[in-house]
Amino acid sequence: MKEGRLSLKRIIANEVATSFQFLISKESVDPQKIGILAGSIGTWVGFQTMAKYPDVKCITMLTPTCAVSGKSFQTYEGTKNLAEAFGTRSLLLVGSEKDRHSSKSPSATEKSEYLASVMPNAKIEKKYYPGTSHSQYMLKDHEDLTAIIVDWFKRSLE
Repeated sequence: MKEGRLSLKRIIANEVATSFQFLISKESVDPQKIGILAGSIGTWVGFQTMAKYPDVKCITMLTPTCAVSGKSFQTYEGTKNLAEAFGTRSLLLVGSEKDRHSSKSPSATEKSEYLASVMPNAKIEKKYYPGTSHSQYMLKDHEDLTAIIVDWFKRSLE
């Protein structure tokens, strides 16, 4: 089982590296203006990408996935290490107040608040909604969210 997880980690890392190299090879892409939009489990991959590629300027996390005092699938120390590597870049945290994987797990907003607390140098903005809407479904459920994200990327990538 452990070997399978390592293989999946390698596959994801390879996909991210290949995608990033493809993106920056395009003449139409300014490599100084790259940001990430990620949702749910993809926020963990986005977070790892930010740590590996310092040229990525910002990330929007819809329903962040992270360890909060060991209450998630990733290690608490792993979250803190990635937060340190994030540095002074920009982060938009978006979550629903009652969105949680189980009754014992922290909500999306609690995870967002934890991330903000371990990233004192990051430029953080937050947008929280009532209810249980999760990840990309928030775009459908909250009509203002797309415009908020687009505006945030424009400001963060200047």
